[in-house]
Amino acid sequence: MDAGHGAKDPGAVSGGAKEKDINLIISEKLSARLIQEGYSVTTTRNTDVFIELADRSNVANNIDADLFISIHHNAASNSSANGIETLYYPSDDNKSIAIIMHEEMLKASGAKDRKIITRSDLSVLRRTLMPATLLELGYMTNSTELANLQDDAYQNAMVEGIVKAVNRYFKGY
Repeated sequence: MDAGHGAKDPGAVSGGAKEKDINLIISEKLSARLIQEGYSVTTTRNTDVFIELADRSNVANNIDADLFISIHHNAASNSSANGIETLYYPSDDNKSIAIIMHEEMLKASGAKDRKIITRSDLSVLRRTLMPATLLELGYMTNSTELANLQDDAYQNAMVEGIVKAVNRYFKGY
């Protein structure tokens, strides 16, 4: 699992919040929940450090991971933009996990559906050798959505949606 950005790379910054920090919170919560479910989880970072893009996918490739999930939050110049996007590198396996992730995150959050989007240009998706998806869990530049993204209960709901998606993907339910 990859908590996007870190250290010198804050990602989106809005309302005093930094994407790198929210990504790490979600990643830590998700990692703990997946371990409770019986999965073995490796993270690219568990502190505020900068990891090069190639190194993020190399972590997963070197341990022969079964799935790669990159956690992110969006930003836009239009402060009314909101919702969840799920990105994947064009392939059937990647599309399959992206669809499942997207469906479960929408159910868990009630957020606007901003669709599943193919992205062949994103290093962490392009370089991974296993099914991979990048989750944009909401817009930090939307004040209402930012409040949700910083809310413990909302974060936990999102994490539960992702856990359900992982279970559907691996266990068929």
